[in-house]
Amino acid sequence: MLHDHDDDTGPPLLSPADRRPRRALGASLVAVAISLLASACSDNDSQPLDDFVGTWMLTSDTTQTNSAHLLCSTAMIDTDFPLFTEVVLKEGTLSDLYESAGPGDCQFGFDAVPTKGTSAIVSPDPYKSKVAGCTVSLGSQTDPTTMDSIETQLVLTPSNWQFNLKAPVKGKAPGAQLIGQAGITVTSVDLTTNPQMVVGTIPCTYDVLVNLDKVTRD
Repeated sequence: MLHDHDDDTGPPLLSPADRRPRRALGASLVAVAISLLASACSDNDSQPLDDFVGTWMLTSDTTQTNSAHLLCSTAMIDTDFPLFTEVVLKEGTLSDLYESAGPGDCQFGFDAVPTKGTSAIVSPDPYKSKVAGCTVSLGSQTDPTTMDSIETQLVLTPSNWQFNLKAPVKGKAPGAQLIGQAGITVTSVDLTTNPQMVVGTIPCTYDVLVNLDKVTRD
């Protein structure tokens, strides 16, 4: 004889109302996972900049060659002229990095490729809204004829300017190179006249290869 049984041996069926909490929990777990992944990606993107950020000084290792070659053919000037012996890199707001220790107003933004350990100057300069460039004063002297004060300025326009990390060496400070070329105009400016007047210019080129050691992690 067949009997009807109230207790079914199969799994109980869930009503749509019963399924909702599980769906909500599943969606919540997915959201948490996405959030954690995004956070990890963000950390991975920003962390490598720490390798660049800090104070870098001209290396004391005499086996490394440094060069800062100023050539002004028309004035027969051919000399070593170091301008960048210290580099201070910080995280920038309009660029990945911002160098704040250059002479005069030679502070530039750099964009980095952390996975390659390289960075390059940003031009146009997003902080000055013009082509990357700067002016360095070399001091002034009195013109013996007019008695006006004449200031000598270097107007520097970098090109292919890079700050690149070196491979780490155990037991030594992190190393880097500042390397690149720039056009320079040596300008004589009469500071006495109003407005100030350029009284002479000399076109030059400037080639830089500076080896630096990291001394602080700013």
